[in-house]
This record gives sequence, structure tokens and C-alpha cells, in this order.
Amino acid sequence: MRKRLYLLLAFLWMGVCMLSAQTKNVSGRILSAENDEPIAGATVLVKGTSIGVASDAHGHFTLKVPESATELIVSFMGMETQEVGIKANLTIRLKSANEKLDEVMVVAYGTAKKSSFTGAAEVIKNEQLEKMNVVSVTKALEGTSPGLQVMGGTGQPGSGATVRIRGIGSLSSSSAPLYVLNGVVFDGDISSINPDDIESISVLKDAASAALYGARGANGVIMIQTKKGNAEKSTLSVKAVWGFSSRAIPEYSRIGIKDYYETSWEAYRNALVGTGQSMEKASEYAAANLINKQLGGYNNYNIPADKLISADGKVDASARLLYHDNWGDALFRTGLKQDYMLSMSGGSDKTTYYLSLGWLDEEGIMTRTDYQRFTARANINSQFTDWFNLEGNMGYTNDKSNQMMQAEGTYAINPFFYSRMIAPIFPIYKRDEQGNYILDSEGNKVFDYGEKRPFNGRTNNLATLIHDAVWNQTDNFNINVTAGTKFLRHFTFKVSGSADILNRRYTKMYNNKFGDAANVGGRGSVEALRIESLTFNQILNFNKELGLHNVSAMVGHESYRYVEKSVFAQRTGFPLEMSNDLVFGAQLEDGSSQTDEHAIEGWFGQVGYDYANRYYISGSYRRDGSSRFYKDSRWGDFWSVGASWRISQEAFMKNAKWMDNLKLKVSYGVQGNDNILDENEDPYYYAWQNFFEPYPNHDFGGVIHSTTGNRDLHWEKNSNFNVGLEFGFLNRIRGEVDYFIRKGEDMLYAVPVPYSTGLPSIVQNAASMDNKGIELQLSFDILKERAFKWTLDFNLTHYKNKLTKLTQDEVWKGTKKWVEGGSIYDFWLMKWAGVDAENGDELWWYKNGDAWEKTNDYSLASKDPKSKQYVGSAIPKVYGGFTNNFSWKGLNLSVFFSYSVGGKMYDSNYQRLMHAGSLGHAWHKDILKRWRKPGDVTDVPRIEKGNRNISKSSNRFLKDASYLSLRNINLSYTLPAEWSSRVGMSSVKVFVSGDNLVTFTKLKGMDPTQAFSGVSDNTYVPNRVVSVGLNINF
Repeated sequence: MRKRLYLLLAFLWMGVCMLSAQTKNVSGRILSAENDEPIAGATVLVKGTSIGVASDAHGHFTLKVPESATELIVSFMGMETQEVGIKANLTIRLKSANEKLDEVMVVAYGTAKKSSFTGAAEVIKNEQLEKMNVVSVTKALEGTSPGLQVMGGTGQPGSGATVRIRGIGSLSSSSAPLYVLNGVVFDGDISSINPDDIESISVLKDAASAALYGARGANGVIMIQTKKGNAEKSTLSVKAVWGFSSRAIPEYSRIGIKDYYETSWEAYRNALVGTGQSMEKASEYAAANLINKQLGGYNNYNIPADKLISADGKVDASARLLYHDNWGDALFRTGLKQDYMLSMSGGSDKTTYYLSLGWLDEEGIMTRTDYQRFTARANINSQFTDWFNLEGNMGYTNDKSNQMMQAEGTYAINPFFYSRMIAPIFPIYKRDEQGNYILDSEGNKVFDYGEKRPFNGRTNNLATLIHDAVWNQTDNFNINVTAGTKFLRHFTFKVSGSADILNRRYTKMYNNKFGDAANVGGRGSVEALRIESLTFNQILNFNKELGLHNVSAMVGHESYRYVEKSVFAQRTGFPLEMSNDLVFGAQLEDGSSQTDEHAIEGWFGQVGYDYANRYYISGSYRRDGSSRFYKDSRWGDFWSVGASWRISQEAFMKNAKWMDNLKLKVSYGVQGNDNILDENEDPYYYAWQNFFEPYPNHDFGGVIHSTTGNRDLHWEKNSNFNVGLEFGFLNRIRGEVDYFIRKGEDMLYAVPVPYSTGLPSIVQNAASMDNKGIELQLSFDILKERAFKWTLDFNLTHYKNKLTKLTQDEVWKGTKKWVEGGSIYDFWLMKWAGVDAENGDELWWYKNGDAWEKTNDYSLASKDPKSKQYVGSAIPKVYGGFTNNFSWKGLNLSVFFSYSVGGKMYDSNYQRLMHAGSLGHAWHKDILKRWRKPGDVTDVPRIEKGNRNISKSSNRFLKDASYLSLRNINLSYTLPAEWSSRVGMSSVKVFVSGDNLVTFTKLKGMDPTQAFSGVSDNTYVPNRVVSVGLNINF
């Protein structure tokens, strides 16, 4: 009811605003000084106020000005800002600029000009985003900004990417950046934001730019600003996109049916020889009994199983293949995509508005996975008087998805693991001896559940996809209302309140016919989740010009409240298949509910000063209190200072005509982090308290002590130093280079405690870590004066991570070891020593006292941790992206690559495919290079069923994670304005786009963009999307 009341009041206010009276307007046109072409989207502001509009597709604008106004400020990205006197029928020609000094960036609690900004930040405009037809905006960020590292994660429809800014921020807390939507911290699902609604994204990377967010800005901040209206006549925009998706990362190369039988024979024969049989008898026995005794009787050929393979291990040359089922073809498909967007913007000089509706329908490349999303947005800004304005931003998203049952791991229900690892000899449907399908009484094919199959018996993954299901439905509503007033000429005061409300229903259904739930008549579970976050802040600003001196100051207060409530229930005994409600379940198997709360209270301030647009200094301070810490340790103090010097503005630079811009900047500050995660990487709100979990004993309730609180816990502190140089010269080249040092101290970490306590660990401020690196960004206007234009943008990041303090000598994390002086992403593994040419044994190096020796006994080598050596890091040497943009008249071509050089990835998928002889499991084609007889020189050991000393964990499976990815190609054509106007349209653009087109790696099948940890898993692979679209403006 409350939600409906908010919506009703919001849209009533919108209606009143849009009926505001029209007043006298100032009109004009903005053109390029180079060629007199109109400039669309230029910003026109009344000097000294926040009143402004953007020019339309023809460069026209209309704007109401107060009686006292005398000048307009006109700006556009890549052009020099002009101040012009107000008069009728203005014609303004903007000159090209080689740097974005006058570009206005959205920063913490306000905006700033690039020229006056002392911090490290990058702006990504909607022109870049709209070229990439992605569902989640995070997947469009890869390679767009130096210091921004993006891992695509999963290709599940509707999923987002994992983002890191300037390295690893924490050991056990979140390293994710803070997301801010329209000036307010956003707790909703990032994928719920329609990328077509976004005007710009600002990436705040250092303390000078992010310290005002104090408690939550330690890992950087991503500011998302949605579109606003202008004071022109209403503009109606329609966008439609149609596309199809396929697998972007190819499957690993695996052997076929004939090779599989012959390779399995060899593995079985070698195992028999290992038991003491002679080579001759073992060969004959393996040939006669392999299929029936080891492969479940599955014979794909027309020759009897005991006759198919000869004693030399070869399949009979006369054998004819009866069938070959391709599990990949059955489980995966070409997905279709439809994306529609309708938006309207405009208003009067008093009220501007932006309204939009969006609908997305995306099929996944995996059968029975899809995603639908409906979005609605209303952004209203009303300037009621010269001194009072009211702004509201409202968004609503409803999304539904059918998901993969098991997103990760190696379970039988994971289609990516199943289709990759099942041997090619096993059918999807049952076959008779002639290879024909076996049909049921209704003429339908009968699934083969592999009762005798050595690979995941009693399962069929296609049947699982059809009969089991995961549904996820989410409603996400956010609203932000800001009231602002201007008084005493130099002061402004703003009060804002925002709410994010998320409701999610997550349903799982396991069928009653086969699989894990068959013995209980099917199993179903439903989890209902509601998240409410409220933010209120009050901000007082002061700005004053005193000749060549400019002074600014800001103080504010913020209150943040977060409540998460969940209810879970699980029942068994479902008489009907695919029921989506638990009411049909006969027996309650599990039920629980939980409420988590979190609060932050903060006070903050900022001061800035510049002289003659040459020297700039700034400083900020914030004091935050977090409910995640005990009351005596709750408050933290965070601050930053920054300075910059525009050297190019100095008198001694006037004769350097070739130098367009030269700016030196430096900043330092301290930020905090309270975002503690538990062992499942879920938020942990009660680390300072003793925590008890329910532990019922039959009919009696009970609890167990699960976590010991630590009242001495306090904020992680992240100190950030940044020094940078911005430059532009020859009216063609622009760039920026930054060096950063990011130090984490008092880092939250789960320290092991004695077993006698009955608990595994306790969270303490117990570690320190450094990230140091350099970022480079370059832009070139290679061709610009003629009709054909060519620009190139390039960015590069290099950083190193080092642990500087640990409470333990070493901490093992699977394939990695944490040690002071090393990185948290350092691989420590057994070093592979090759293959013994005499017997085909796999060899490893182990430490025998002070000497390193080779051994074929993995247990001997692995039992002593000292035998494990540093073999590389998951952190790349450099990563980034580059874009070529070509334009000729209305034709535009953009080609965008992302890249990563260096770094390692432990390819556990490849390791599984190179097994010693787990019959029933597929093999990689590299197994054909295996050792077969004494004297063979190869890097693939012999195969032998049951041999636990082959294909063990070592640097043999550590691969170079370098890649080059063609992330996007976008070709568009905008019809000439005179053509569009003839049919009543202001502009028409058609385009074709390709995303994730191809990724070049060292090993086919490996996805180096899967995770920061550098370990492969069976996640939903990325999608390649090719689409065509149409964008019409009226």
C-alpha cells in the first residue's frame, strides 16, 4: 500500500509540474566552428544558476532565462566552453578543444569540471555504452577505463560482471566498488538498470574523488547518472534491437568415439598389467571385456562388443557407426534477443522531464534459460522559482529468469560440466541393438538415464533441464527526491531522500521421476527476499568568486539504513510435476527465516580553492559510524587532500603553441571499509557479537555457538596516493598517466583459533596489503579535418599486489599461498618435472632436505608444503582496451578490443579432461600425444585406469591467461537530417553490432575472463551476440 501511495504522489507531482506555465524563451543554434555542422547535445546553462538545456539533433535550443541573467555558458565534450551574452536568435560556434578540461563530471555529492578536479576519475559517456548491446551495464565497462578491471563471470541471461578498481581492496571484505545512482548509494541489482537510460558513468578511483563516501568508498566508486530532459519541445525516441546469441568461448577439443574406445582400452590394459598380468593377456582381456565390464555395455557400432576391439587395441576397420549423440547440440542452442525502448524528454524552462519504458526478452544459449525485463523511469526537474527547485528520479524494474540449476561446481546437473565431461559414446535417448530410438507407448523417445553408465549414473542432463527448474522473479523500485534552494547569492542547500526496495522470489523444483529427489517424490523450495534501504542527506554548499580567486565549501550529513528479510521453505512429495508452489508438497522438510539490519551515520565536508584557473587545492573529511562494529569502535575518520597545477596556463608556456594542455595533479587520503563477508562471501553484519545458530534436536529446539564476536574490531583503512599528468598537444593527441599506491591496513581477516574452542576462526584487524600501479590513457585524432574522421583511444593498466602483514607465517588457499611479501593471487604448486621416457610415469620435483629431486610418488612430493613452489600469479602484467572510431558523413564504424597480457590461470577443466583413466569421462585431444612405449618423448604421461599418481595438481595445468578479445564492432548509419525531416522525424539511425565476437587465448576452451582468482570452473560461458537495430527520434 505504501509503495502504491509513493507512486501515486510521484506521478501526481509529475503531472502538476508538466502543466507549469510557459514564459519567455531565449533561442539559438550551436554549430561547429570547423564546418558549421550542428552540434547535438551541447549544454547551455544560465550563468550563476542550474537552469540549462541541451541542444537538439539540429543544434537548436530554447531556454527561459531569469530577468537578471546576462550570460549563457555553452559547452560540449571536445569543444572549448564559451560564455556569450544573452540576445535574440543566437548563433554560437564552438571551437575544438584537445582535452576535456571543461567537461562536467558527476562526482561525490555534486559535479566538477575536469579542469578543476584534483582526483583520478574517468567519464564514460552514453555514446560509448550504446554501441555495446549488453543487458547489464557492468559488462560494458571492460577495457573502457584504465584501472578498471572487469571479469565477465557468467553468461547466464541477465547476469552482470565482477568489477575491481585499482586492484584488490580486501582479504575477507568485499573488493567491489560502491555504486551510486543519481547521487545516491544504490543497493539494488545493477542489472535492473536499463543501459539505455544512462547518460554517463563516472569511475572515481582515488581518495580525492571517493573519500567523501567514507565507509563505503574504499574500493572506488562508480557513479551512474541517468538521462534528464531539456526545455525543448518534447522528443520521442524509439529504439528496437533484434539479435541472436551463441557461445563466445569454444568448447575444449575432445576425442571422438573411435579414439575413445581405443584410448579406454589402453587405460584398462595398463591397469591390468599393473596387477601383474602379462601384456599379451591384459591386451586380450581388455579387448574382450572393456565395453561390457567397464563402459556399461554401451556399443555405438554394429559389431558385438567383445569383437569390436582387437588385441592391439584398434577398432575393427569394418565397423559401422550406428549413432553418435552430441550432448552439446542437445543442451545448447542459438538464443534470440529482443530489446525495445520508448522514451520521451522535453518540458519547459521551468520543468524538464525524461520518461522511458523498456522491454527485454533474451534467451540463453543453454536450453531452458532466459531472461525478461521490464523497466520504467521518470526523471523530473522543476525550477519553481529562481531560488527553489525540486528534482525526482524514479525507476522500476520487473525481471524474470529461468536459470541454470547449478551455476558452479562439477555436479551432474551442471550442463557445462556434463556436456564437457561425458564420453562421446553415451547416448541421450535409449537405443536398440541396431541403433534405433526406443519409443514409449505414446511414441516419444525414452531418455537414457545411464543406470550402468560409469559417468554420473542414473542421470540425464537434458531430462534434468526439462523436468527440473529454477525460477527467479524480482521487483526493484527506487526513488530519489531532492529539494534545493539558493540563498544569499553564494549558498545552496539541498535535502534529499531515497529508497531502494527489492522483492525477490527464488524457486527451485526437482522432479519426482529421477535424480536426487526421486526417492522423496520430488522436492521444491521457495525463498522470498525483501531488501529495503533508505538514505537521507542534507548538504550546504558555498561558492564565491573573488577576482582571480574561487572558493568553495560544502558540509553535509547522511543517514543510511538497510534491512534484509528472508523466508525459506522446502517441501517434498509432489504428485504433480513442475508445480511452482509448495502447497502441493506433502511433507515440510525445512523452513527458516532471517532478518539482517545495518546502519551508517555520517558527517562530511569539503573545501576547494583555485587561483586564476591555474592552481587548485581541495580537501575533504568524513566521520562515519557503522553498526557492524561495537559502540566503542564504531566511528572512523576519513579524509583526503588534493592539488593540481595547470602548467599550460602559465605565462612561460604561451609560446609553446604545440602544447594545448599540461596539468600536474597529486592527491592523498584515507578511506574505510566495513563490508565484512562470511565464508560464503555473503555480507556479515554481526562480527563484533557472539553469534548463535539454530540447532534443533528432533522435537526439541536448540542453538549452537557458531561465531565468537570481537568487540575490538574496527574499520579497515585504505590510504591512497595518486600523482598524475594530463596532457594534450598538436591539437590531436590527449592523454593522462597516473601512478598510484593503495595501502590497506587493519584489514579484516578470519584468524584461526585453537581447536579447543570448537570454532574455526575469529575475525580480527590482522593484515596489511599494498597495491601499486600505473595507468595510461591516450587519445589520437588521426584524421579530423576532412569528411572522413578517424580517432583512436587506448588505455593500459599495470599493478602489483603485496601482502605486507599477516598474523600467520603462511595461509593456504587451495592452489595459492598467502605469505608476507607475496600476493594473494600467487600460485604455489608442485613443479612438474615431465614424463619418464622409460615407463611413462608423471614426475614432480620435491624437496629432499636441501636438495631438489624428481619423484613419481605424488604423495611423497605433496606431503611436505616446502615442496610446493611459487609458479606465477593470476594478476596480469598489463590489461586494458583500445577503440578505433571511423566516421564519414552519416556512416560510423567502431571497433573495440580488450586485452590482458601475462598472468596465470589454473585450468582445472583441462586437468579433468587429461585424467589418467576415469572411464566414462571424456578426454582432451592432447591425450593422443600420450606416452605409449619405452623411449617415447612426450609431455603427456601414460594412461592407466585407477592410477592416482597421474594428472595431479601441479603447474602442468597452469596456463598463460593472456588474451585479446574483440569485444564490440558497431556499424551505424544516420540518415541525413533533411531526409528524416521529410517524414516527420528528427533523426533515424540503423546499426548492426557484434559483442564478444572472438577471444584469442593460448588454449582453446579456456575462458581467462571467468574470475579474478585465476581458477577455471564450470560456469555459464559468455555469449557472443550479433544484433541489428533501429533508433528513431521524433
